[in-house]
Amino acid sequence: WLADGPVEEHPHLAAWREAFRAFGAKPQRTRPSAEALLRRAADGLPRVDRLTDIYNAISVAHVVPLGGEDLDHYQGPARLVRADGTEEFATAAGGESVIEHPAPGEVVWRDDAGVTCRR
Repeated sequence: WLADGPVEEHPHLAAWREAFRAFGAKPQRTRPSAEALLRRAADGLPRVDRLTDIYNAISVAHVVPLGGEDLDHYQGPARLVRADGTEEFATAAGGESVIEHPAPGEVVWRDDAGVTCRR
């Protein structure tokens, strides 16, 4: 079905893009994870570890964002909270490591060190 049109026009991804817009994210900048994976699928999915590879394969097969967290790398308990905007989120942009801050009120997963997953 990817050959029939742009990835972002798949009905599942179009719905996720709309959900992202509804909570203030720009899906052109911050893609739903299923879309990001599907865009890479032709070149092969990234290999991380067995469990992550399974999550990614299911996400691509069913066109749904899916993921997990490695609690062994958490500092303190995992918490689903609304951010106050001061939390740090380590990510990459343009191949470089960067620190972002979620918007106040954004729902995030976090530990004692900062945000571990957002959007």
